[in-house]
Parts: sequence; structure tokens; C-alpha cells
Amino acid sequence: MKTTQEKIVVMQHYADGGEIICEGVISDDDFRPAWDWASCDYDIAKEPELMPYTYDTFPKCVTWVRKKGADTSAMVIGLSKSNVFTTRGCNSYAAALADREISTDNRKTWKAAGVEV
Repeated sequence: MKTTQEKIVVMQHYADGGEIICEGVISDDDFRPAWDWASCDYDIAKEPELMPYTYDTFPKCVTWVRKKGADTSAMVIGLSKSNVFTTRGCNSYAAALADREISTDNRKTWKAAGVEV
């Protein structure tokens, strides 16, 4: 059971837009916590460990890239075996996607760039 201070940290994380987890269910647009700590030990969802994309694992659809949380983004316009080409330039997969998010639904939603390990 969490202390009051630990509960406050979890609740603040959620209020700030972070994901929380309750008995294996990760928060999303349809999940609204009741904050019933007696029936669920809410916790902060762990960030998945990611590896940089490669040519073979990069999404093969219209993809946008941005720095985490940024307002501006760049469209991916091409891929080679070693580089990602965007409307803002060219970088290796690791450099182009470090601390980045991608969108594959025309910038409606964003997720961390990389392949889950």
C-alpha cells in the first residue's frame, strides 16, 4: 500500500498528462481513474525500453517526426539503409530519432520513436 505522499506523486503524474497503470490496464483516453486505492494500487506506467529504428523496422507509411513535446514537426520523405530523410534534413536513424516522437496518423497522436525491446 502506498503512502499519502506516494499517492500524490501518482495522481500529479496523471494530472500532468502522464500514463498510470492499474492492475495491468494502462491509462488512455477511455480510462478515467476513480482513485479507489482500496481496490487498485495505481502506479506510474513504466516507459518501454526502445531501440532506434532501422530501415527494416521504420514504419512504411506517411510518418512525421518531432522533438518530444515540440509544436513543430518534419515529414519523413525518404529512407535509406543508414539514414532518415525529412523535410528538415538527413540523419542516421539513431541521431534522427534520439529524443523524438513519431506520428503515423497525420500528427493526431505521437509516440516515442523506436522499437520496443
